[in-house]
Amino acid sequence: HLLRISLILISSGLFMTSCSNLRNLETAKSSPATTTTLNLSSSGLAVVPEDIAAMTNLQKLVLFRNKIETIPDFIGNLTKLETLSVQSNKLKSLPPEIGQLSRLTKLDLRFNQLKLLPDESCNLAELVELDVRNNLIDSLPFCIGDLSKLEYLYLADNNLLHLPESIKNLKN
Repeated sequence: HLLRISLILISSGLFMTSCSNLRNLETAKSSPATTTTLNLSSSGLAVVPEDIAAMTNLQKLVLFRNKIETIPDFIGNLTKLETLSVQSNKLKSLPPEIGQLSRLTKLDLRFNQLKLLPDESCNLAELVELDVRNNLIDSLPFCIGDLSKLEYLYLADNNLLHLPESIKNLKN
């Protein structure tokens, strides 16, 4: 009986986390211009809520452990975004608009179903950390070596057979 009670408590805790994160969205929707951080982890989301498009001062967006298959084009309008964490979802691709996130320093895409990164990801001039572990990526953009501030590049558990020549341009 003790084991069963423990499992019920753990399940209740996970449910409460989900409810709490959805409340985060409701709070952020009431003041989109002043929202700088939004955590919607483990919220059961299948899509990124369109309300986020109005949060133009957003600096950190965490969408960990949901069921998201695509990132909407409006992501490119969140130009103050510094951290985008979309690990453990069902992403199959990224929109080219990802390259418009000129302040992005951390992009966490691990544990998805990505097959490639768009060439536009090479426009992320401030990117310090890129984590694409545990995807289906078979090649990297030829321009990956142009990311001069990149210090942490996590590529394990993909389908990579070779790396682009430009990767040796990475100094950090």
